[in-house]
Amino acid sequence: MATQLMTTAANDLRLLRSARAILADPNGIAPALARAFLEERRLILVSNQRLLDAADQADAGVVADLRRKIAEHDAELSFDLIQHLLGAQQPSARRKGRGVVYTPRHVVEAVCARVVKLSRDAGGDPASPGWKALDPAMGAGAFLLGMAEFLRRETGARPSDIIERRLYGADISSKSVETAELLLNLWALDSGDDASRISTNLRVGNSLDGSALHDEFGVEDGFGAVIGNPPYVRIQNMDTEARRQIRETWRCATNGSVDLYMPFIEMALREIRDTGVVGYIVPNTFTHTRAGQALRELLTRSGTVSEMYDFDHHPVFRGVATYACLLYLSRERRSHLKYTRASSGGAVPAEPQYGLIPYARLNSDRWELVTDEAHPVVHALESTGRPLGSMARIGVGLATLADARYLLDGAQEDGLYVKETDAGRFLIEPGITQAIVKASTLKTEPDIVRARTRILFPYHGANGAAEIIPERRLRREFPGAYRYLESVRDKLDARDRGKPNPVAWYAFGRSQGIRSNFGRKLVTSGLNLASNFLLCEDPSVTFYAGYCVQTDAEDLRVLQKILNSPLMDFYIHHTSRSYQHGYKSYAKAYTRRFAIPHLRDSEREFVLAVTDPCELVSMLLGKHGLDLDAHAALARFLSESPKMATTLPAYEPAAAPDAGASASRLW
Repeated sequence: MATQLMTTAANDLRLLRSARAILADPNGIAPALARAFLEERRLILVSNQRLLDAADQADAGVVADLRRKIAEHDAELSFDLIQHLLGAQQPSARRKGRGVVYTPRHVVEAVCARVVKLSRDAGGDPASPGWKALDPAMGAGAFLLGMAEFLRRETGARPSDIIERRLYGADISSKSVETAELLLNLWALDSGDDASRISTNLRVGNSLDGSALHDEFGVEDGFGAVIGNPPYVRIQNMDTEARRQIRETWRCATNGSVDLYMPFIEMALREIRDTGVVGYIVPNTFTHTRAGQALRELLTRSGTVSEMYDFDHHPVFRGVATYACLLYLSRERRSHLKYTRASSGGAVPAEPQYGLIPYARLNSDRWELVTDEAHPVVHALESTGRPLGSMARIGVGLATLADARYLLDGAQEDGLYVKETDAGRFLIEPGITQAIVKASTLKTEPDIVRARTRILFPYHGANGAAEIIPERRLRREFPGAYRYLESVRDKLDARDRGKPNPVAWYAFGRSQGIRSNFGRKLVTSGLNLASNFLLCEDPSVTFYAGYCVQTDAEDLRVLQKILNSPLMDFYIHHTSRSYQHGYKSYAKAYTRRFAIPHLRDSEREFVLAVTDPCELVSMLLGKHGLDLDAHAALARFLSESPKMATTLPAYEPAAAPDAGASASRLW
């Protein structure tokens, strides 16, 4: 099914591109599509005045060209394709500014089907005349069309009656309202209903203006369902008055860089009746970002999220890198929410295999969505031993905010490093440079040597700290470096949106790691498919684009084997943030609580010498008190881990370290 969806999407995309030239007249797009639909489906139109008018307005030549293109691509002029063709004519900047993202058909159907079921489970009756559905940011009406089809199957009612009495929508764009109205009329005719005049409950307006939509529409008890795909727009991208109004109206939007979909969630809970259900597709980022904290607090206190179907890192929207989830809410307060991670962005099961997460475990600072099945393992991996963050320093790499200006490729001339720019060729003194690696590019430990380069480092050591080299001294002792820095000063001044650097105009953009990242350490990329901590033996090498672990509390080779074990992968899989293609974050926030078990000397020697990953994992399971027979989720994960079939490197026990050999000191 997923392959079929991908093939259809790719074919539709090619058609969209080739049809743009045909549908060049913005005023003639909708009529042309309506007439093409009527001709493609061979529908007999007699009475529906809205469609008769559209057919009369359509340019026959445009319709013929469009139908020819559709035939060339072996496509069907579905409602979904019509919505995409209409949307494709809008400039991309306009779509982005309004948060317009077109929802795939399989998502619309899944949300509508689930909302109908959950409403029935909650005591509502979707078949009753009083049960009404609202899409408060309807766009071209995809969710209203989806719900219309479900209600027709549920009730057997006449399509025009469903449109007039059961479906409600609003959108800030008058063009979207016109499109949705046209498509609903087409759906009615396609369903055998050629009513002459169909009244729609669609309005142009801002659903976040604070007014109650159920009152405005005259739906006294509230809606049986609120459905849709609310806009994904940062509040900073709105005008001053709109920002003020939203912040003053909605509790979840009072502070921070909130996204419009967040107050749409809050608003939806106000619009439903006591047995009503909200079904949205929204970004899953509200569960962990700072901007989502107020929304998390609201949802955690009320316990209103009933289910969350998390697409995780799998793409759902065509050409949009949004991490999405299906979110279902009601007014009923729950002790648990149902949660699952999808295995793809494709078809959604009618009955997902949900796990349970108690609301009592959800911290409003960041939701760790660990179900009851995996939680005992995660808890054991956090509580048996010493948390990594308390036994080691987890450092973040250098952040210059202008890496290309400071990095050197290592080429030398007469003992000086060469830096070539549009402004000329500069020779940089070695004494103002340091060895550096880009952690995000490292795959193996030999890469640390092969990928090593230099960075212009305008700092010196003083009183155990790193201090900027005064400009007068910099000019005097490192004239080549100073001339180069002056040549790119305008680029350096433009960092941080032009905010003056409080240290010096030639200082790095951030102070992190300037002093502390030297020394023997484990380094890792910030994003990995699986844990990959590499030992950097040379204390004079620093790094950027990643993280390091430094400690005297444990042999780094012992620590490395534990951190690179499949147990760390299981832990990160369940607690960390996901990114495209299955990458997981290895930021300090996600690794610091992973516990390193207390080891006897004999156990350290075993960890160093063992080459069989099964033996290492077995030993670590014992230290954490975990039995695979009691933890099926962990057993499944380990059985599928490629690491369990590899051979581990063997090391000799470390000799007592020389006092100065591994010190985190450069000067």
